[in-house]
Amino acid sequence: MHLENLLVAENTLYSIDASALRVRNRPLGKRASLANLGLFLGQFFPKFDSDMKQLLDLYAHSRGWDTGFRDLAFLHSYVRQTRDKRRHRFLAKIYREGSVFGWLERNGIRSIYNKQWLSEELQRLLLSPQQAFSDDGTQYIKRGNTSTLVRATIDGRRVVIKRYNIKGRWHGLRRALRRTRASISWHNAHLLRFYGIDTPTPIAMIERRVG
Repeated sequence: MHLENLLVAENTLYSIDASALRVRNRPLGKRASLANLGLFLGQFFPKFDSDMKQLLDLYAHSRGWDTGFRDLAFLHSYVRQTRDKRRHRFLAKIYREGSVFGWLERNGIRSIYNKQWLSEELQRLLLSPQQAFSDDGTQYIKRGNTSTLVRATIDGRRVVIKRYNIKGRWHGLRRALRRTRASISWHNAHLLRFYGIDTPTPIAMIERRVG
């Protein structure tokens, strides 16, 4: 059960996707019921975990149960397991072509982008990222040795672009043998948003590869 399969209308709750429903002749036992509840609650941000005891008490009351510390501990554990599995599945998707993200690779430049932002202007930027740092209207936020930040406009929307710089030959060689800083930033931005922590929307990641 997840939120996209539920509909609320005039104080009535409906399940709108019956393909995964299973009808039983008797109610589920407590442990199986708590596991199902944990699967559902694991889809919410961790900031709501503080309400878990109150939710468990309401649910137990509706089922005519007595609950204790062990039931709450089991529910917390199942919620963590569910959230961990969802996190692994979600983060695996941010590096591959799918319904949300797309790939673009040409002339040694490899990029992944959020399809909601895809446009001719974004494609030009992905294939020629240096353009954003040389346009007449470019506004610099930071000019550093290791990174450079600029403000830019894509399709009328303001964005911030961060370029990770290579300081020299040896720095470039060391970085070439490790995961790129752009990839780490892309991963961490999505991780923060998965946990409900406010951070700017990650639009695209670009890597320049040789060989």
